Amino acid sequence: MKLVPLVFRTATAADAPAVAELYLASRKTFLPFSTSAHSDEEVRQWMTDVLIPSHRVTVALNGHQPAGLMALSRKVPYGWIDQLYLHPFFVGCGIGSQLLARAQ
Repeated sequence: MKLVPLVFRTATAADAPAVAELYLASRKTFLPFSTSAHSDEEVRQWMTDVLIPSHRVTVALNGHQPAGLMALSRKVPYGWIDQLYLHPFFVGCGIGSQLLARAQ
């Protein structure tokens, strides 16, 4: 997959299906030994109903495809990275570092 100039923006409800697929692909690729307590469908629903509405979720887009996601807690005054996942095709491209820089 070719990396094009990335666009970083706040995730919306419309992003939930694609962001959930990124999350699932990343976990299955990099954490195959860590079985999920939830089905893929439950994860998709959680992404739609909980994570995107209740966290500050940034999505890194490679064209129209999510390449990375980062969810920050909304608790003030402290920030906390709750989730940081990259699509397996885009690991090693500097996307995680760019997401971390945005969190700082």
